[in-house]
Amino acid sequence: MNKQELEALAMEEIPLLEEQIRNRFEHWASTRYEEWTRSWNLAQRLKEHHLLKYAHSLRVALKSEEILDFSHYLPRTGLYGGTLHDIGAINTPIEILDKAWSIGIDKYGPYSLEDHEITKKHPLDGYKLCLENGLLMTAHIALTHQIFDIKDPYPKRSELPPWPKEFESQGARNTVMSNSRIVSLADKYDAYHRPNIPLTPAQIRQEMLNSNPDQLYFITELYEHGIFVTD
Repeated sequence: MNKQELEALAMEEIPLLEEQIRNRFEHWASTRYEEWTRSWNLAQRLKEHHLLKYAHSLRVALKSEEILDFSHYLPRTGLYGGTLHDIGAINTPIEILDKAWSIGIDKYGPYSLEDHEITKKHPLDGYKLCLENGLLMTAHIALTHQIFDIKDPYPKRSELPPWPKEFESQGARNTVMSNSRIVSLADKYDAYHRPNIPLTPAQIRQEMLNSNPDQLYFITELYEHGIFVTD
């Protein structure tokens, strides 16, 4: 599928996704309206920059919320963290995002190692943007959701900023990383379901298991409970 066709699908899907996000926010965090408004306004910058990345982020938010609810964590963290996990991509050139989506290659050339190095800046960029908007937990999810990639984790540990005083305790840090890990699973799951990626449901399940060897039992549980689906 070309970019025009993919964007047409996204434009059809986005209003429903946005409505679902708003409804879930009202359910989980109706007293945190000011915080949510900051988060939502920031997300609109991604919508203006790259429609496909924005639609992906909304889907990741809803799936993260569902997984967190199943795991007995605070589901609203998934709404914030999922919606903004890729917010740093507003600093990534559109042509590189297109190539990462496997579109626009005829126009721009194949996705290169140089492109990937630029793409790898988005977690740190997203971290800074979330901090500027007073979204501390979301900032750390944006920062760390890619460190679980077994083939190419980033940012490097040496590039991570020090933990803030709000996350001084090991328990608080574990909570942050557990939430980030769940967003990373939702991120990977949605990426495998892009309409221009020709994978069957069975192949997607196997890819999820292969790319997350530390989460085999948990992923199996998510499939067995219908949170990840095979149809």
